[in-house]
Amino acid sequence: LELYYTADTGELQLGYRAACDPESDQEMADLRRKLTALLAQLVEPERTILEQHYLYDRRFSEIAAMLGDMNKSKVCRLHQRGIANLRALILEERGAVWS
Repeated sequence: LELYYTADTGELQLGYRAACDPESDQEMADLRRKLTALLAQLVEPERTILEQHYLYDRRFSEIAAMLGDMNKSKVCRLHQRGIANLRALILEERGAVWS
């Protein structure tokens, strides 16, 4: 699974990459670099939760155990807030970053 941005709808999506051609590989690398830069702007623990969930395929319960000071429910809430904050960053940077 991958987290990706759909430019035509302006939405953050989670899904599987459909094609494996050099052009889409380059686009995916560019997108990954842009998303990594945006993730770096999030506060902790939102950044860690999104990275662990989407980049390392960890479940919320695993992330809660890893962080140690919160339960699965709180990780889920922070995930939702992190997604909302990431979406806001994407919209804010859309003109410069996603052109």
